[in-house]
Amino acid sequence: MLDSKRENKKQLLLETAKKLLISGELATLTLDAIAKTANVSKGGLLYHFPTKEVLLNELATSIFAKMQERFLEIAEQIPINPSRYTTALIQVTKEDLLANAELNVALLAQTAISADLKKQVSKLYLQILAYLDQDQLIESKKQITRLALDGLYYNQLFMVVPPSREEIDKTLHHLKEFITEET
Repeated sequence: MLDSKRENKKQLLLETAKKLLISGELATLTLDAIAKTANVSKGGLLYHFPTKEVLLNELATSIFAKMQERFLEIAEQIPINPSRYTTALIQVTKEDLLANAELNVALLAQTAISADLKKQVSKLYLQILAYLDQDQLIESKKQITRLALDGLYYNQLFMVVPPSREEIDKTLHHLKEFITEET
């Protein structure tokens, strides 16, 4: 029971950090702000996350892992076809972008962690991309799709000209058509 209570507190701290990052900026995120918002003592926070970098690494890793898990769930629901995994990647991206774009939080968190930790987090995304190799699509279609999805995230992350929900839906719909059309 004590372990589940600790795990619940750890998850609360990660969720709080994620919400603070969604609503603010990385530069203003502090361990004090996270502890205060989560209504947890600073000592309680430090027990789980001795540094901001450790917290951000765990946050980025958990978001990518959750995305990978959801990606595989979606792929399992899609009948086997030449674009199964690419379609699953489009769908998981749509779900994330239309919710809170949690992957952007992970990308933002990655900017504040060491190169070694970035490699660990990047490995999770590369594992997702490796599934695309199982699709029988021409390589350029897979690359165009991946880059378009990355572009939607980066555009939203950096607030260049964030696409509306309708534009996201249209873009993802066109990508699905693009990958299923004959070449």
